[in-house]
Amino acid sequence: MSSNLIFISMKKFLILVVCVFFTYTTFAQSERDQKIQKRVERDTRPPRVTTPSNPPVVVTPTPRYYNPYYSPYYNPYDPFRHNNWGYRSRYNKRRYPSGVYLNPSPVVTTPVRKSSQSDDVFFAVGIIGTFPTELPSTFGFRVSTGGDKIYIFGNFEYSPGNPFSYYHNITLQDVTDWSDEYRETYSTNTKWDLGVGLKINDIIHPTLAFGSNRITDYLVYFDETKVLSSNGLYSIDGGMFNRGSMTMGIDVHLEDVMIIHTGLGLLGPPRLSLGLQFKIN
Repeated sequence: MSSNLIFISMKKFLILVVCVFFTYTTFAQSERDQKIQKRVERDTRPPRVTTPSNPPVVVTPTPRYYNPYYSPYYNPYDPFRHNNWGYRSRYNKRRYPSGVYLNPSPVVTTPVRKSSQSDDVFFAVGIIGTFPTELPSTFGFRVSTGGDKIYIFGNFEYSPGNPFSYYHNITLQDVTDWSDEYRETYSTNTKWDLGVGLKINDIIHPTLAFGSNRITDYLVYFDETKVLSSNGLYSIDGGMFNRGSMTMGIDVHLEDVMIIHTGLGLLGPPRLSLGLQFKIN
């Protein structure tokens, strides 16, 4: 009697172990298959990008210029109308020994440039970097053009890209179903500015610029099956938003060679901008 009970108990235990193992294997296999399908979808069907249609181009006719002083009867060889280069004229006559009335040859003078006049238009190009306290640091290009007293400039900067494998077709619901572990939020920043600089003296030029920051967030998760990436880390969409900026700074002009820029952000988190440009005259 006791041996039968022991046999029945062992049989139930083995059936229970087999059921648990089969359930775990089935769930793990389905999760792996789902992740493999997501990876194939990402590689074969890129996200659809819509571009706005081009507006129609309206061509307006160019107005014709009418000269009211034009006359078809004008004769440039008429000696009484053409008074340059030795032709006879009614006014400002001068008698030479030969008895021919001639005008003196025109005197060509070169204007003298005054020292107080401003320099010619300059063009400068260089690099710039912005270091905020909360947003990602950005690096890019800075271009300036204008005169000696006032000029305009523009900056375009961007931060390093997303280093994790990105999946646009994985949602938060998928991550929740797989029970993948959340690791961090990675952000990228794209920044542009337009500004103006004014002259105080030959070296110091204060500047004021307005622009925008475009922040993109990525949610990073860990895949224990390592199907979505080799190290198990992958990222999905976390949101995107824009933030305005205003920067006040000083440009130091070193003659006609270079411009050293320093700026301080006034809107949003504190940030410092540093730049270096070379003038191309």
